[in-house]
Amino acid sequence: MIKAAERALAAEPNWDDDEDLKWKVWEAVVLFDSAIPGAELEPGQYRVRATCTKDEDNWMILVQLQSATSALTCSAPVPSLGSCGQES
Repeated sequence: MIKAAERALAAEPNWDDDEDLKWKVWEAVVLFDSAIPGAELEPGQYRVRATCTKDEDNWMILVQLQSATSALTCSAPVPSLGSCGQES
């Protein structure tokens, strides 16, 4: 799944306009089920955006976090979803 997400990101996905928001993190947040499981987000402001994409074998919802205060960008697939939200 990670390789599929990397390929999708390399193709520069079309991020959904209605899935683009700001997230204020007040205290450290631990990421799970992501490209960097266990990574910790520091408090701060983040841009969160998402898109639904597929390749020949995988349907994915990609979620990207961009720090408003540093160069951190983390993109991760949400696995186990078929047809972008439909149970597979």
